[in-house]
Amino acid sequence: MHPRRFRHIGLALSICVTGYLAGADFGTRDQRFAKIMVSRPPDQLLRGRTLLIKSQNGVAFNALPALSSAISQGMSSDFTLVNADPDLTLTFSVTAQEPVTTRTYTVSEPRGIYITGVPVTYWEANGKLIVQVSVTNRSNVPVDSFTTKGGYSKKIETTVAGKPTQVQLPGRQQLDLEQLQAVAAEIQRRYTKTTETVQVRLAVPDPLKDGLKLAEQNQWKEALAQWTGVKAAKYEAERAYNMAVANEMLFYGSDYLNNPEEGDQPVQEAARLYAEALRLDPKEKFFQQAAERSAEMQSNLTRAKQQWAILQRERELLEASVTKTDTTGPGAKTINGDDATNRPDTTDEADFRDNIRTRLRARDEKPGPDYVAELEKAGTGSYKLQPANAKRVVQQELTAWEDFHNNVTQYRQMLKDFIGKDKTLDAKERDQLNRFATRTQLSKEDVAAIEAEVQFTDLTRPAATPAPAKPQEVKPPARPTPTPRPAPQK
Repeated sequence: MHPRRFRHIGLALSICVTGYLAGADFGTRDQRFAKIMVSRPPDQLLRGRTLLIKSQNGVAFNALPALSSAISQGMSSDFTLVNADPDLTLTFSVTAQEPVTTRTYTVSEPRGIYITGVPVTYWEANGKLIVQVSVTNRSNVPVDSFTTKGGYSKKIETTVAGKPTQVQLPGRQQLDLEQLQAVAAEIQRRYTKTTETVQVRLAVPDPLKDGLKLAEQNQWKEALAQWTGVKAAKYEAERAYNMAVANEMLFYGSDYLNNPEEGDQPVQEAARLYAEALRLDPKEKFFQQAAERSAEMQSNLTRAKQQWAILQRERELLEASVTKTDTTGPGAKTINGDDATNRPDTTDEADFRDNIRTRLRARDEKPGPDYVAELEKAGTGSYKLQPANAKRVVQQELTAWEDFHNNVTQYRQMLKDFIGKDKTLDAKERDQLNRFATRTQLSKEDVAAIEAEVQFTDLTRPAATPAPAKPQEVKPPARPTPTPRPAPQK
């Protein structure tokens, strides 16, 4: 056979195998991506404008100044950093450290037309830096506390089939800096609004190509309209997926952080379409990844609504407490900003707040108007507060109580949905529950009380090992009764 004929056969085989590996939906020959700027609200809303950051003794750690600088840089996006008289004080301490270590290893992985795999060498760095963080207000009342996960990992491909990838590996100084920045990013994510870029793969079947061209020009509304109207009977999963990506892009492109209602429609559509794509093709990994993004998107909107409601109620209380005569003339109070709603408590207000929080925590039903009036009366009487200030504290704590019970209800329903009819909870479902509890600040005791209400099997926990049977007590044999000796004969 002529050598050229062999080359033609090899080319045909290469194309067929590549198409098989990549699939018709996300082919390696025509890759399309969307970069979504994921904006998210803080995990914990802090009410204050000025912030003091200080360290506290923990384990021996020689880079505290560098860590403090990284934390300060992250928090400066939402707070004014000061050295004295702050609204809030953030204190951190290093509780555990594992310095970054590196290793190189080789594995066999499928690449291109090589189904059986080719040797790929990786360089990997791992370390751990766990930091305990607490926040207090001007009256030194605890506002929030948490512990960072602290895990740091970096993986770089250095050779493929023996050929170097021409990448420059980071040095020790850069690795140490990245580890500090990873911890600072966790703290920033908890207390400030953050944005990160997520690259999302798009489906590329021919009926969707016109919409892809519009998406590449950042015309997502037009792309969504094109995909909505196109007929693609053989590619319904891909069409639903691309439409969901468009809605996700429109959601994060909205001003939902300041006006949550703008996010309702695109979030609902994105969640519905992602679920539809996964239902039609449950084995597609890109659809599975999208389901996780969809859950986070809904969580972001829920949290934005809760935080917006808290701030809105405080604004309404402030407006109600300021008369028209107070808004004009020298020394007038402003009602246009957050100064009054975000101001720290006085000592009396902090004591009153602790009392109200304890009393409300024990209640299962929402307090009625008479009970609320009784609480406010306690503030003006026993704690000598002005009526507006007593009302402000009570209303803020009522909001916190409502948020807590809403979170408990959501957790209870989420648990019920996860365990289903088989009454079983797997590792992925447990991770979702843990993440929800962390985001909503449900304590371990709260979670344990909720889960004690239902009977289910938790696959993430080892089965209880029965206690070994107690050994039977072996009684010593009875000593024989001595035979009396005969009396000696006289």
